[in-house]
Amino acid sequence: MNTEIYNYEFGLASAESSVSAPDILPFTSTHHHSWYRGYHPQLSDGTEFYISIKAINKAGKETVQGLGPILVHTIPPTLGGEVLVKFEDEILEADWSAATVSDPESSQLTFTAAVGSSPGSEDVYPYSSLSSGGSCMLANPPTCTAFSMEDLHWDLHHNFTYYVSIRVENIVGLHSVFTSNPYIHNTRKPAKGVVFEVVLPDEAADFGVNELEDSNFQLSTTKLKARWFGFESDDVAEHVTYSIGIGSQPLVSDIKDENVGSKTQHTFLGLNLQLHKTYFVTVTARSDAGTTKASSNGITIVQKNVNLNNEVRIKDGSDCQQKGKLLNSLIHNYSAFYE
Repeated sequence: MNTEIYNYEFGLASAESSVSAPDILPFTSTHHHSWYRGYHPQLSDGTEFYISIKAINKAGKETVQGLGPILVHTIPPTLGGEVLVKFEDEILEADWSAATVSDPESSQLTFTAAVGSSPGSEDVYPYSSLSSGGSCMLANPPTCTAFSMEDLHWDLHHNFTYYVSIRVENIVGLHSVFTSNPYIHNTRKPAKGVVFEVVLPDEAADFGVNELEDSNFQLSTTKLKARWFGFESDDVAEHVTYSIGIGSQPLVSDIKDENVGSKTQHTFLGLNLQLHKTYFVTVTARSDAGTTKASSNGITIVQKNVNLNNEVRIKDGSDCQQKGKLLNSLIHNYSAFYE
């Protein structure tokens, strides 16, 4: 403190023009201190004010200095929306791009992130600066962060629940912590299940099978129904989603492909399947740990009560060359007549 200064007085003004005669808090002695501390509830959030400081020397001379404007900021940042978490290629990502972070000084916010076994905790990874990784690229303002498994202090354990917490601090040191939805770590890919093409309800009587059995033939060229099972285990069942496609060969979906969520049966509509061709249904099961594919054994499009007069010949003797096997197959698979 300047030794020539005898005392200071402190005041609060509502406008710059009132600095010399403060109207919120009149000049108040600091009792020779170069600091002031007081409680002023009338300064609510969003209030703009000026500080007035009067210096008085031993000769009674005084001068007034103003500081401001100052904006009262008492509310921490807020987040409208969710923090979503995904795990892919050994990268744990948190994304809040669909959320809105609000603060009067939003351009001067500081973001840090942590990983823990409970909301807001940091027992797996402490609050640290945000990082890019995977599909997350840091921007300004940031909307995501990524954690490499190599950086975590503890390994993530299968079927355990974790949380990513985002700490947002504003320019006056007020902060809020926004925690993600629970993330259950899954390290197991779906099992390789079984895929059935099943008979359409209006064709069940024609083929003598029910809608639960695998069917090798159908009449419709515009619809195809399939069901599947065995991809899920008890600890990954809630986290498996499916896409299903039709292809000209197994494990290929070159005719149609659709995402069906968590359903385990689906009916394709609006198809243009060809008579006498065999089609295969492929199911792709996805979990946080990866994907698994499995295909059906195929379904052939046939025609009911077709006349095979010009298609089937019965021969006997050396010219047969075991072609009777083809005839047996045709008779078994078609409702036909011949002369």
